[in-house]
Formats: sequence, structure tokens, C-alpha cells
Amino acid sequence: MNKRVYLANCLGFCSGNNNNLTQIVGKLETAGFTVFEPFSAATAANAQQQAAESAGRAERIFHQNIEEMEMCDLVVALLDGNGMSVDDGVAFEMGFCYAKKKPVYGIRSDMRTCEFDLPVNLQLFYACASLDGQERRLFPSVEALISALRQEKRAV
Repeated sequence: MNKRVYLANCLGFCSGNNNNLTQIVGKLETAGFTVFEPFSAATAANAQQQAAESAGRAERIFHQNIEEMEMCDLVVALLDGNGMSVDDGVAFEMGFCYAKKKPVYGIRSDMRTCEFDLPVNLQLFYACASLDGQERRLFPSVEALISALRQEKRAV
């Protein structure tokens, strides 16, 4: 059975990032993962509900994302795309999954550093660790992440 990945990201807010997002999803799917990407799901839901009222749409998206996070086996968080700060929605999704004891993996290709010379906020940095805190799960690319997952035998 394929592992389900929740792909937390903010790339869908800018249409210029769609190609990047499509490539990342494709690489994870090629590696054998089933990927839920919130912006693709929101776009599909929006297309189906064009004539429907917009009242409650944000809440429906929120609940759909919560349901998908509950069903995922792990979360991959794209930590680029918002300058030095990580998108607040991505931070929420990481925290939610971490609290549910789901493995959280981060991809950060922007090598600028934040406080304490960490590549991201310290809360997010330490959330990208194994639950025992011994292993770091922050990678510079999707390829590096997939390689590490294969070594961990978490991949399908």
C-alpha cells in the first residue's frame, strides 16, 4: 500500500509556482507516494461549486484539509516560498501533524538562516525531527527527501 503524503505548502497562492508544485508532486508520486496537495484539491472543489454560494467555503476547505491530515501517514512541508518566514498555514499543518505523532519532513532550499543560525524558526526546525529527537528531517530538495525515505524504508 502506498504511503499517503500531505504536502503542506504555500506555493499555490502564486500561479508562477504551479510548475514547481506540479514537479514536486510528480517526483513524490513517481517515488510511490499518494500525495494530497491542498491547492489542487481546493481548485477541484472550486470548479465543482462555481455556482454555489461562497459562504462557508473557507471552513469547508479547512475541514477537508484536517480530514486529509488525519488520514496521511506523513507530512512533507515545503518551507520555501515566503522569504525567511514560513507560511502560517504550513506552520499550522506541521504542528497539527506533529501533535498527532505523524512524521514531519521539511524541504528548505533557501539557505538563509533565522535565529540561532537555524534555517527556519526553531519550533519548525525541531518539529522536523523524529519523535525521539535523534534524527533531523529537513532536506534541501525533494530528491534528498525521497532518498532518505528510501533508506528509512518508509517508502513503498
